[in-house]
Amino acid sequence: MRVFNLESMALATEELWFVEWEFGGPPWSTAARRNFTKCSPHLSADKIKTPTLVITNELDFRVPVDQGLQLFTALRRNSVPAEALVFPDEGHWVLAALNSKRWHEAVFNWMKQYLR
Repeated sequence: MRVFNLESMALATEELWFVEWEFGGPPWSTAARRNFTKCSPHLSADKIKTPTLVITNELDFRVPVDQGLQLFTALRRNSVPAEALVFPDEGHWVLAALNSKRWHEAVFNWMKQYLR
């Protein structure tokens, strides 16, 4: 659950207070647009080289699923090793027992592969 594109996130999240408070106003305000330009990871996607496991949940209305998918697409387009794990039935947290097992297996396998 990672925010990748602050501008699209600001208009898709159900958690409007944090976005407006942290970035200085609604997404169309001058302050927010300036902060998005300064801070949004998607604007530096060409510099990301770290292999990344992207995990996102379709029922997460706080960090919408498109944030993880945008990151995954940018990584793959830049030939950075990346995998995506999408849980269609989870919200902001992975809570179901079998999903949690799958999450842990994916994370530990990823770490074994890239942290040797």
